[in-house]
Amino acid sequence: MPPYVSIRFYKLRADADVQAFEQAFRAVRPTLGIERVLLLRGFQADEFDLAPSGYDYGSIHVYASLEEAVKTVQIAGGLLEQDEIPDALRPFVEFWRTAHAGPIAEGVVNGFTLVSESP
Repeated sequence: MPPYVSIRFYKLRADADVQAFEQAFRAVRPTLGIERVLLLRGFQADEFDLAPSGYDYGSIHVYASLEEAVKTVQIAGGLLEQDEIPDALRPFVEFWRTAHAGPIAEGVVNGFTLVSESP
């Protein structure tokens, strides 16, 4: 089965802590089926003839498979409201809370399966 890829877009609120938002993505490591997470800053420069972004950030979450993505969402969703989180999963849950937190950002998410990849 091909990897499942979630692509999210974020428009941060004015009072959001940008550095904490970025750090949550830097701190996460592969776990629970997620193989890679890439955080992208929206391109805003007017001096270049390149397409700007309508969002502050985007992220790409690559899961090992669709099945792994389903399991990850179920597990992470169950941990979001828990006070007691295993130490090994703490960075992941902090990342998940940040990436899915409505209070810090307006977001859009789309799911894809990998069709091709070029080196």
